[in-house]
This record gives sequence, structure tokens and C-alpha cells, in this order.
Amino acid sequence: MVDSNLQRPNILPSEKAFAYRMKMEAMNHQGTSGGISAKDIGKNANDSARQVYRYIRLTYLMNDLLNAVDRDVIGLQVGVELSYLTVPEQEMVEEVHESTGKYPSLEQAKKIRQHREEKTLTKEIVRLLVIGERKKKTTVTLKQDEIKKYFPPEYDEQKIRTVICQLLEEWSNQNH
Repeated sequence: MVDSNLQRPNILPSEKAFAYRMKMEAMNHQGTSGGISAKDIGKNANDSARQVYRYIRLTYLMNDLLNAVDRDVIGLQVGVELSYLTVPEQEMVEEVHESTGKYPSLEQAKKIRQHREEKTLTKEIVRLLVIGERKKKTTVTLKQDEIKKYFPPEYDEQKIRTVICQLLEEWSNQNH
């Protein structure tokens, strides 16, 4: 059953993860000489031994994070990094996601894991890593003669600024 599940074309990462884990556990409990290797397990699905272990690591994620991997909101590698956190630490990541709308990038997830290993991980550290450093304010200056041709002569500076901001908002909504 596990093998046929692994052959499905659109298998979710979580399904693949639990299938690999079940197969590894089942084969190793059968007492086969030396057990079965991750390389053997991944062969049928064209996954390397390393990739099989990555998938198995996903089975240590709490449901919210695992679902985010399945929805491709969190990448496989990020999920693997987060899988080394305890459930309360993973809950901190999810709480930060709920308040910021962001999950960590791979680099941020590695830093979170590093803080965990150094026993310095707190929710505030997770939050600071996920939101990143504040970027400098961007200032753009347009010369009046560059933009005047686009507006009626009766438009004052404030009205021009309002129109530009509205247009940028519309453009942003269309392109993001």
C-alpha cells in the first residue's frame, strides 16, 4: 500500500514523508539483514537517500507547519530545519506567522535552529528573525517638469501626490 501511495503523481510532501517513514519502520522491524536503506526506499520514487531523510524529518513538524509545506507556503528545506524544533518552539514560529503573516526563509530557519541548539531561542528572537531588519525609508524625488505634462494645470502638489499614490496602489495590487 505504501509503495502504491508513493507512485501517485500528485503526492503531497506530508504523504510522501509518512509513507517513507512507515516503509522505513516496517522494513527495519521485519528483521531483514541490516534493514533497508533510505537509498533503497527512495529508488522507486527517484529520491536520493538524503531526500528520503528530508521527507522523514517532515513527520516531526506540527500539523500547521506541515500543512504549510503541503501548500508550498514553506519550502521543503525550511520544513526540515523547523522539524528540529520542539513542539513549543514550533508553536512560537506559528504564532509569529499568525501575527506577521510570514514564515521564515531557509536562512532564517537555520538561524532559528541555531538559537535552539544554543538554548537561546525565544518567541521574540523568532519574530525578529522572521520580520528581518527594518529597511531604510525610500525617498523618490520627481521633478515638476517630468510629471507636469500628465496632469491638468489646476492640479496642485497635494492632488498630484494623491493621484500618484492611487496609481501606485493599483499597480501594486495588479503585480503582487
